[in-house]
Amino acid sequence: MLSGVDRRVRLVEVLGVLSLACDAADGFAHETTLRSAVLAASLAGEVGDDRLVADVVVGALLRHIGRTSFSVEEAHRYGAGDDVALRSVMAEVDFGRPEVAGAIVSTRLAAHAADHDRDQAVGALLGDGLDAARRHDAAQCDAAERLGALLPVSEAARSVATDAFERWDGAGGPAAKGGDDISIVARIVEVGYVAELFRSRQGRGGALAELRARAGGHLDPGLVERFVGLAPGLFAGNDDPGRSAWDRLLDAEPVPHAYVSPSQVDQAALAFGRFSDLKSTWFAGHAEAVATTADAIAAELGLADPDRTMLRQAALLHDVGRVGVPTGIWDVPRALSGHERDRVNFHAWETARILGATPLFADVAQVAAATHERTDGSGYHRGLAGSSLDVPARVLAVADVWCALRSNRPHRSALDETAARAHLTTSVAAGELDRSAAAALLDTIGARALPRPTWPSGLTDREVEVLRLVASGSSSKAVAADLGITTRTVAHHIEHVYDKIGVRSRAGATLFALEHGLC
Repeated sequence: MLSGVDRRVRLVEVLGVLSLACDAADGFAHETTLRSAVLAASLAGEVGDDRLVADVVVGALLRHIGRTSFSVEEAHRYGAGDDVALRSVMAEVDFGRPEVAGAIVSTRLAAHAADHDRDQAVGALLGDGLDAARRHDAAQCDAAERLGALLPVSEAARSVATDAFERWDGAGGPAAKGGDDISIVARIVEVGYVAELFRSRQGRGGALAELRARAGGHLDPGLVERFVGLAPGLFAGNDDPGRSAWDRLLDAEPVPHAYVSPSQVDQAALAFGRFSDLKSTWFAGHAEAVATTADAIAAELGLADPDRTMLRQAALLHDVGRVGVPTGIWDVPRALSGHERDRVNFHAWETARILGATPLFADVAQVAAATHERTDGSGYHRGLAGSSLDVPARVLAVADVWCALRSNRPHRSALDETAARAHLTTSVAAGELDRSAAAALLDTIGARALPRPTWPSGLTDREVEVLRLVASGSSSKAVAADLGITTRTVAHHIEHVYDKIGVRSRAGATLFALEHGLC
């Protein structure tokens, strides 16, 4: 049940809530994406009809849906561990102005890292150059296409997620489109995005200067000219202190409004659960595993269907705040320092902030944000205990712990079933986890799926092995060692797998594997 709200649910409200996660992943100011959607919608209203405006509003909220797809590479090769800070800096880079781009990268990239780490990150990004951009664009679009397919949006709106890195001058990617070959929806969204990003950082004057500098290169010059001419009114309408960003977003969508069914809300939750899990290769499939496990426990306990629906959504979304924490911290192969632990704990607060932005997900937010609380008060982020944690929250905590125990993590290998049972039992005895929820979980364990007779897309057994290892983040060298084959053979397998399943990146391969139950 959607927070007990007795009304139809608008699509833009669902996407608006979830777009806040994209802001967190990019290191943007809260509600940047909401505000850019309103600016873009206002521009669309000046150049087109209501259908265009509706597509622009939705498309703007989807622009960043592929953001976590390159997080691992951004963190470990280009960001000195901090992909969030890297994306925040790179958002201001216009690759059509090499001298400006080089200055930004050289002076601001990994600014808070140790000198050696910072020099290594800057050297890697400048050295990889266009190859880094191509890999980034391919991963972003692979993820955006697959996640966007889960959402009830028009093709025109969905085009924004795949055209977001194309440029008017044709020098973008991954398809090197240019001019009018880029969808009009995407071109309008891009103007609104650049305008709001730079307004939030440099004020209105800085935003207008950046728009003019990018006209004819990154951006459609005609749309920039139109926006600049209307800028005083467009900015003023988006800064009305008497109306919230949410009110302005809801008002920006023309009638008839788009509504979603409960099952479509579930699909949106699934899309953003996968979005969150792409943050690190260690988390692939975690949200879905937790949702399946929590639902099995809830069924065993006899929870009512509305509570089970709410619990599944909370399970899919419980780690959405994770995207605001640098991937380098999630991937640390040792015990965390005090500062690192604080950053990890922060993600539960971020989850509560994102999901609690409107009444729509109020109940879901309460349960999701309590995933890491413990019945003895030893959890985070609020230190809740006892009766402060309701049954769904207790169920979700048990499901999350179980799925984490049964999965590989950077500091340990997955526990087998016997060891995981023992760990769970110890946690219950210590008063950390709910006894009834844990007992229900252990009662449900045992059923095993029948062997799959055939693999999807004509994949062979060996190709499935390779796909699973690639999705887990293994390098070609590691895959070769695991399977006892050469790295050259691995490269051939990866090329064939990507061709068969229609992806261009590790992120796309990971999402394909999740969609088909392969990891």
